[in-house]
Amino acid sequence: MTMPGVKKGLQKASNQHRGLLEWLPANYLLPMVISDFCGQYPQVCVDLRIGDSIEICQDVLAGNLDFGIVGGFVDHFDLEHRLLLKDKLHVVASQDLKLDLPETVFPENLKDLPWIQREKGSGTRNAFESAMMNCGVSLRDLRVSALVQSTEAMVRCVLAGAGVGVTSLLAVQEYLEAGELTIINVQGLDIVRSFYLIHHKARTLFSCSRMLMNSVEKHIKPEA
Repeated sequence: MTMPGVKKGLQKASNQHRGLLEWLPANYLLPMVISDFCGQYPQVCVDLRIGDSIEICQDVLAGNLDFGIVGGFVDHFDLEHRLLLKDKLHVVASQDLKLDLPETVFPENLKDLPWIQREKGSGTRNAFESAMMNCGVSLRDLRVSALVQSTEAMVRCVLAGAGVGVTSLLAVQEYLEAGELTIINVQGLDIVRSFYLIHHKARTLFSCSRMLMNSVEKHIKPEA
């Protein structure tokens, strides 16, 4: 899946919260956050951008971003992190893809499927790799048809029947409801991705960035 951050260098006019925020967000978690924030501060423009978890962590550490939301946390002593959300991921496939699977699917059976896989550094890939390793299966054992750089690209490839993929229900709910995609239930495979709100411990946030962080935490609550 894709991860967000807020770039430093807020341009202010007078004493108002006017400026440009360049943000690298997850497409599906933040629309209500943006709506609420812009309703309170209409002179602020939020610019949404996309990057993977490693890129966001590196940019926060370098001071290019005030804060970020990442789906694959990089443990670094200069990063402050708080759990924002736990999201369960699922194996999905096109209804048109003819798969020769047993009635009960185990992780071992996934080796024979064509896979649309996310790039290294993706929080989704990291969560999937960890869950598969817990089941004794390496991602190196999978038959990869395509390597893609975003959730949207992965979903489009799966919809086209190019292979199966792992993603959140947030990204595919409409396609599941329309009958275009189906979930492959895999016995014993529990894929959970945690989203973290991160910022640099030693840097003081702009007041506008702090308020945006507070708005994120207000709307997105961790799940048990």
